[in-house]
Amino acid sequence: MMKINESELAFEYLRRNKEELSPEEFFDKYLSLMESFKKAIESKESKAIGPLDVLF
Repeated sequence: MMKINESELAFEYLRRNKEELSPEEFFDKYLSLMESFKKAIESKESKAIGPLDVLF
């Protein structure tokens, strides 16, 4: 099974959205997304949103 890297997912999400963010805004959003992805990955609930659901 492939190991999912929350950091790469967060960066890819921001890259695909191409939002104009200041460095501070980018960092805050990046950390928030990493936490969201980590929680989704670690969740054992079948109804939990997966990190790939957010990207695609």
